[in-house]
Formats: sequence, structure tokens, C-alpha cells
Amino acid sequence: MIQIYNGKADKSSMRAILDFFRASFLVKVLFCSTFTVSFFLIPFKVGSQTKRKKKRIKKRRKSWPRLEKNKITEYYNLYLDSTEDGVKKATIALEKDFKKYKRDPRVLALLSQLYTHTSYKEWHAGNELPDFIKTAKALAQRAIKYGNQLEDGYRALGGVYLVLDKRSLALRNLKKAVKISKNKDAEALYLYACASPGSIVDETTPAGRRMKKALEVNPKLIWALQDIMMFYLKAGDLGNAEKVFEKFANHYSDHPDYFYYEGTLKLHQDKKEEARASYEKFMKKNPRSYLTNYIKLYLER
Repeated sequence: MIQIYNGKADKSSMRAILDFFRASFLVKVLFCSTFTVSFFLIPFKVGSQTKRKKKRIKKRRKSWPRLEKNKITEYYNLYLDSTEDGVKKATIALEKDFKKYKRDPRVLALLSQLYTHTSYKEWHAGNELPDFIKTAKALAQRAIKYGNQLEDGYRALGGVYLVLDKRSLALRNLKKAVKISKNKDAEALYLYACASPGSIVDETTPAGRRMKKALEVNPKLIWALQDIMMFYLKAGDLGNAEKVFEKFANHYSDHPDYFYYEGTLKLHQDKKEEARASYEKFMKKNPRSYLTNYIKLYLER
């Protein structure tokens, strides 16, 4: 016990007090040191655990089955060609092996785009937007989950939101896709242009600049050529429409839709008999196309 008498302490008490303060000081030093070390070690441990977790996830992802790159390219080109048979072939192939490649972001994204493409065609034919547009959205989100460093998932999700007429969400995702691809993804740039304000043929607007860039990356991007041609036809600009059709014809003279665009151009040129001949060729080649029904109505008038 430490005893202090009238403000004075004997030698033994002084020694005891000194020992007490020494002990207290050591406790404080030890406490502060331990706290300081712990304070800096905790983030280090958390950081280390996070890094280890990321490495485990990365390693696990490498073990997930991936569809061969040449197959992805083959199916993506079928999708880009935008023929009914090609889209159907790619869709069936990916659906068949979906369980095996359900964590492959490129497979998920491409299947999403195929569903979106088919949904849009259905809506364009005058039908309600099919329920599988929801599946397209879920696939695109899953593609981002398993491959957020790739542009594919963001491009697919942007396309879904574009069809759903949610422009701000489409722009957000397509902007990411374009950024990740470093402006080298023609389809992402095309969709980005479609979602952007302004005219697709006016280079002073965001839509026009992005459409121009899309065609610089891929001069034969079929959707861009078709959209620009139809834009000029609706605007009554036959000169520019003819120029775009020439580019389209150079690349797609064997495409199933060729005679439809040829017939539409002839119709606007007031060459009705030539237009009829082109439309009849289209219908013969595409008896199941939704456009055939529209053409029949026109020819029956």
C-alpha cells in the first residue's frame, strides 16, 4: 500500500510511488504500442484477405469452361449479319450448351443480344415486346457479374435498355462498353449513337459523331448502313440515300434483305414497277419474314 502522511512520504512509500508510475508508464506504452500495431495491422489483414479472396476467385474463374474463341466469333458474325437463319442458328447453338458455359461472360452477353435482337424484330412486326426481353436483361447482368472487365456485358445490357426505351440507362452502359473497348467496338458505338441525342447523319451532334465512328471501325456495319439509308429516304434526300445503298449493295448483294432495300429505294424514286419486281424477289427469298406481310399489303393496293 502506498501511504502519504501529511503530504510527506517515507523512502519506502516514495519507492512504491515511483514503482507505480513506472508500472503505469509501461502499461501505457504497451497499450499504446499494441493499439497502434493493431490499428495498422487490421487493414493489412483485411487487405491481405481481400487480395487472397480475389486471387481465389480469379483462379476459380479460370477453371470455368469457356467456349472456344473461334466459335464465339462465328456466332457473333452470324448475329451481326442479321439474317433470320443466322440468328436462329447461333441462338440454338448457344442454348444447347448453355449449362456448360453458364459462367462464360461472352456466351451470356451474346445470347442476351440474340434475344434482344429477336425481341426487337417481334416488336417491329407490330407485336407486343416478348417476355424473353427480361431474360436478355438477366443474361446481360450476369455477363457483367462474371466479366466486368469486358465490354460485352455492358454492350448487351445497353442494347436491352435501348429496346426498353430507357435511354439514360442505355447510355450509361454503352458508354462503359465504348470506354472498355477503347472506341474499337463498332456495335457498341452504333448502339451508343442510337441512344444519343441528335441526328445519326449530323456530325455536329453526339449521335452523328458516334455513328460516324462506328462506320470508321466497321465500314460495312449492316445496321448502320440500313438506318442511315432509311433516314435519308424519310427525309426525301434521294441523292444521299442512293450513295448509302451503293455501299450496302457492295457488301450485301447476297443478303436476304437486299431486295427489300432495293425495292424501297426504287419506290421512293417513283419506279413502281421496278420496286414491285424487287419486292417480289424479296418475298420469294423470305416467305416467313415479317416484312413480307407489309409488302403484300402494299402490292395488293
